[in-house]
Amino acid sequence: MSSFKKALAFSFVGKYVGIVLQLISMIILTRILTPEDYGIYTIAIIFVLLANILRESGVSNYLIKEKELSPEKIRSAFSLMLIIAFIVGSCLYYSASFVADFYGEDKLIFMIQLLSINIFVSPFGTIIITTLRRNLHFKPIVIVTLISQIISISSMIGLAKNGYAELTLVYGSLINSICNFLFIQFYRPPNLPSLPGIGKIKEIISYSKYVGAATIINQIGKQTAELAVGKHFNMESVGQLNRANNTAGLFNQLVTEGLNPVLTPYISRLNRNNIDIRPSLKKLTNVQLTLAWPFYAILALLAEPVVVILYGKQWLIASVYLMLFCFTRAVSFAFQHIDAIFMGKGLAKQVMKIQVSLSLLQICIVLIFIPSGIMDMLLAMALILPAVRACIYLYMIKAHLKISKTEYVSWFTFPLLTTLITAAPVILCMLAIDFQWAENIIVLLSSLCISVIIWLILVWNQEIGNIIKPFLRSVYIKKSN
Repeated sequence: MSSFKKALAFSFVGKYVGIVLQLISMIILTRILTPEDYGIYTIAIIFVLLANILRESGVSNYLIKEKELSPEKIRSAFSLMLIIAFIVGSCLYYSASFVADFYGEDKLIFMIQLLSINIFVSPFGTIIITTLRRNLHFKPIVIVTLISQIISISSMIGLAKNGYAELTLVYGSLINSICNFLFIQFYRPPNLPSLPGIGKIKEIISYSKYVGAATIINQIGKQTAELAVGKHFNMESVGQLNRANNTAGLFNQLVTEGLNPVLTPYISRLNRNNIDIRPSLKKLTNVQLTLAWPFYAILALLAEPVVVILYGKQWLIASVYLMLFCFTRAVSFAFQHIDAIFMGKGLAKQVMKIQVSLSLLQICIVLIFIPSGIMDMLLAMALILPAVRACIYLYMIKAHLKISKTEYVSWFTFPLLTTLITAAPVILCMLAIDFQWAENIIVLLSSLCISVIIWLILVWNQEIGNIIKPFLRSVYIKKSN
């Protein structure tokens, strides 16, 4: 548990500092670059992300979940990553012209070809990072990630000011990947094999094919909306939609992306030692929802001021999309951590089935409703996807974790009450000022502060309070000494 807490602390510190850096860069870049610039980059990076998932193909999850990880398995995993990276990277490079023709945007050719370099260099860093994650050594990963991010952001701001437009984001991504690859080499574990091998490739493929297939279909499902909007509308609409989606995803960056890299190896360790995960799951669900639901409720209520203040008035359309994304993510967050737990228990096939089902459903919704318009598509996603997701996960939790639907749903009571009470001051304020926030910004900020204070009072003697108190106590003792 001590190693888990230490890893969790480093993971969250890294994520929080990284998010602050991202927000600073976004506030600057979104006032220099246009929604169209972001839209073109979004289409390019989607194809690169899909290629990167194919390159990884679940190999990292295999290395993390294995009870006995021999040098031969590591060498075979490295070989498999290299082979797939070469194939996928080459396909991405030579398919750039087809993507550009499909969207009628010649700029995509050079952007995708340049970004394909990320695929070729990534295996050399991934194998080190995965080994560190398995052993819950997150400090090196955090250091390397933050240094690379600072260099990348500084470069992007300079490039944007010099008129590089959408290429600013491409060069920034490439610089970040190369820095990650170079700096992580300094933290390479001394016993980590450096040469590839083939002895266990079949075993790795038999496991990772399920994870890889599920992940790629899941990613396609997530990005279908942007891909469809780029084809049916224009790149500016893609930029607006992507900005709303990324803003709604801030909580994932704040919590989930800091938790899941630690959660999967931690659950895997509990599973290897035959320890019951039910108490940890209950606590985790309570903490996550008590954080997530008030966040999404207030973000939805303040969507317009948040977008305008952070990015500028040229991104105003994104605020409408943001409200719908907040609702969808809030409902889905009730089961956000279950995939990581299933992966830690070695249930890769079950995760694949869930992700494939939901992703195919999302793809169908997008294809059916996109001709009617972006708002109709988003409304359909907000109403259908969360309901189906809840039904599937409640069934799977009962089947594989032996927790009844009633028991799991009962864990939502305190987070739901906390959300309603916390959001009340902001709701009343917006009604009182007739949603004219720009002329009443001081009043709005005051209501937000009241909401935060109410939230802190409500959670002080709950699970989150039990996490905060020891931290504050340790800080006080250090200052006293």
